[in-house]
Amino acid sequence: MAGTILGSVRRDQHGSGTDRIGTLPWRGHGPFLPLSFALPEGPWVGSPLEPVRSSTPVLLILAVLGSVLPGGAADPPGAVLPNPEDRLAVARGSQLARTYCTTCHLFPEPDAVDRATWFEQILPRMKYRLGFTTAELDRSADIQTLRQHHRIPLEPVVTEAQWLDICSYYLANAPEKPLPQTAPLPIGLGVPGFESAILPIRSPQPAVTALRILPEGGALMADDFGKSLQWVGPDGRVAGGAALGASVGSLRPVGGAMLASGLGSFMPTDERGGSVFWLRPTNGWSATPPVLSGLPRTTDANEADLNGDGRTDLVVSCFGNNLGRLSWWESMADGTHREHELLPIPGTLRTEIADFDGDGRLDIAALVAQETEALFLFKGDGRGGFTRLTVFQRPPYWGHSHFTVADFNRDGRPDFLVTNGDNGEFSSPAKRVHGVRLYASQPGGGWKEAFFLPLYGAYHSVVRDFDRDGDLDIATISFFPEYQKAPRGSFVFFRNEGADRFTASTFRESATGRWVSMDAGDFDRDGAEDILLGSYIKGPTPVPTALLDGWQKTGRPLLLLRNTTPAGGQQPVAPSKSP
Repeated sequence: MAGTILGSVRRDQHGSGTDRIGTLPWRGHGPFLPLSFALPEGPWVGSPLEPVRSSTPVLLILAVLGSVLPGGAADPPGAVLPNPEDRLAVARGSQLARTYCTTCHLFPEPDAVDRATWFEQILPRMKYRLGFTTAELDRSADIQTLRQHHRIPLEPVVTEAQWLDICSYYLANAPEKPLPQTAPLPIGLGVPGFESAILPIRSPQPAVTALRILPEGGALMADDFGKSLQWVGPDGRVAGGAALGASVGSLRPVGGAMLASGLGSFMPTDERGGSVFWLRPTNGWSATPPVLSGLPRTTDANEADLNGDGRTDLVVSCFGNNLGRLSWWESMADGTHREHELLPIPGTLRTEIADFDGDGRLDIAALVAQETEALFLFKGDGRGGFTRLTVFQRPPYWGHSHFTVADFNRDGRPDFLVTNGDNGEFSSPAKRVHGVRLYASQPGGGWKEAFFLPLYGAYHSVVRDFDRDGDLDIATISFFPEYQKAPRGSFVFFRNEGADRFTASTFRESATGRWVSMDAGDFDRDGAEDILLGSYIKGPTPVPTALLDGWQKTGRPLLLLRNTTPAGGQQPVAPSKSP
């Protein structure tokens, strides 16, 4: 599984854990395989809602829910489509779902999404993960990869009749329409203490994948369209750049340099184009040859001395797609790196390294998406050994996207601020669980959810005392907002009012980009923390045509929110609630 590494490579694998991430040897997200067929007639047991009838275009025929078993086994009599009217079938399906769905992830409740999404998108994917197949699927490169690496079973683990019972349970109990979020904050217009600034930078197709405001002002911007790095000065103009040849997943300042992860591809793939390299401010900014290469899609790279030998080691998040892993790479005396695998599954988004449990030794916190949807803490022993603990784990539809570390409750211990709103795997409505959550450290150890700020499609948050009043505020972008229902949700500033209470606001130009990346820092060198937003307009889900046309016409990859708060702080003006 190791990639092609510069120089010789020595690697081993170890890791232990006290959590449960699955008991069967098949894991990971599969290909985009929509299907087309009609729902049976209602009314349905367990729901007073009317039945839905819909279909989607066929990209690759997966199978109708009542298909022929692999190997030519005939369907049980009458097992053509699920029957949500059959109370016994629904009851059997409930038990079967709790038995088999939880072998790969936490149990997904039927009300997680609407009935049509279950029928058209989720249940077909569940079926091939339980071992069913078709001739079309047998020719799929993704399916072959999953089987080769034991991510899905080679034969069905349930019968066709049992599968139809599982479908009946979900279709009988799913709501007709997505359930709404509970008590989202009203979003006022006008962000107190900030003014928006359109920077004089244009792109044929805005596609920013990573941003980092520099200590001396200005920023580095990774451009996926040109596969390049652009250096933007404090005046907002391009000051230099470098060709990279691949997408960039993250930029981390280390001393005067920048540690970068190379995605290889922004869109999901199992190609091994991932890498880790350095950016150095030599004649502007330039990239070094990769330290590591040939990796699965690499979304983040971090660094610290993890074994106490005085050399800087790497922690690399290979998100991948169907395949991926999280590893720390030991820095050897001869300049090579030895891989130690921490988590052998795809989906790790990023890590933070700190002494999270107060024992004086460095630990690794890792946010993992895909079907795992968990924040893991790898407790370090100071010698390179780690024990995995679970901070939290959620069902697979949560869509975790980012986390950061800050001390919100001022107890001297790190808290985790987490966003979840990734909604790009397939066509699906926004989820009521999307938003921003604080997991606060507890006096006796561990972390507990302290507050939840609902926000559809929440993707990335930054935390600072932006208004200089002594507490931490939150700025959040959404890559998957509800443009029709909640048009102000692309960017939200949550001002901390104390006691875990916040007011929410945005700015008039918030929909002038599709924000996927952001950073905070003193961009214009005036001593205040600004916010820089990066736009990626060709996302994986559709947006209103008028917005996309506007983004393409203006070609603006960046937008700056300039902090105008004076050094002594100020009493902010309440944002307007008018449209």
